Amino acid sequence: MRLFLAIIIAYVIYRIQHSLYRNNWKSKLNVAVRFRDYDCSVGDKNVLIETINNAKSLPLPVLHAKFSVDRSLVFENLDNSVVTDGYYRNDVFCVLGNQKITRQLDFCAQKRGYYEIPSVELVAKDFFLLGFFAQKVKNHTNLHVHPAP
Repeated sequence: MRLFLAIIIAYVIYRIQHSLYRNNWKSKLNVAVRFRDYDCSVGDKNVLIETINNAKSLPLPVLHAKFSVDRSLVFENLDNSVVTDGYYRNDVFCVLGNQKITRQLDFCAQKRGYYEIPSVELVAKDFFLLGFFAQKVKNHTNLHVHPAP
């Protein structure tokens, strides 16, 4: 009887936290990906800055931030990334309540042109890591790479 009661209580706790995450995971969550310098020349080094700001008390134990840029921007650190026709980045964060996280990714521009990151895809998991929630967030950042002098 105690085992049955423990299973029912665990299930109720799971459903409550799942409902709490489903309704509140994206509220007061701000994600931005931007270039440090918006103009540079071919061969110059620049920095891509990822900022995650969780301004609520509900923690996000697993938050994936996914975005892509052109492969002409060569990044120094290739962890959590895939380079095919573009540079695809999948960063995993553990964001506590009322926490701001900033990551900087160094890169070198290899070709001139106009590059942008129009959106960031977010995938979050609940506290038991069983349910997941996704959203695509608009992101307005661009980079102009000019010919080398």
